[in-house]
Amino acid sequence: MNYKLCIGKTILLVEDNKKIQMFNKRMLERNHFSIEMAFTLDEARNILARQTPAAIILDIGMPDGNGLEFLRELRKTSQIPVLLLTGYSIDSDFVMEFATERIEYLAKPYEFEALLGRLMRLLQRGEN
Repeated sequence: MNYKLCIGKTILLVEDNKKIQMFNKRMLERNHFSIEMAFTLDEARNILARQTPAAIILDIGMPDGNGLEFLRELRKTSQIPVLLLTGYSIDSDFVMEFATERIEYLAKPYEFEALLGRLMRLLQRGEN
C-alpha cells in the first residue's frame, strides 16, 4: 500500500451506526489516516464548513436525510472524493448522474479491506 496517500490525510466518516463508525475509525487510524466522525448529515455539514477532508465515507441511509441528496448538495460546491456505503442497490440513474464524478460505492456488508481498497483508489485518482 502507498502510505503516502494516507499519512496526514483526513477522512470524514458519516455513519449513524456507532459500531460500524468506531470499527472503521480504528481500522483507518491503523492505516495512518486522521479521522473526523459525523453521526448525522447535519454534523457532516458542520465539519465541512470548518475543514476539507481528503475524502468522505458516506452512508446513504442516515437518520436525518438521504446520503444521495447530501451528495447532490455537496457537488454544488465541492469535488471531494466520496465512498458511498449502502445496503441498497444503486440504480442506473444514479450511475449516469455521477458517472464522471470522483465516487465509489460499496454494498453492505463489506470487508474492511474492500473499503480500504476503494478509498485508496479514490485518493489515487485525486493525486493524478
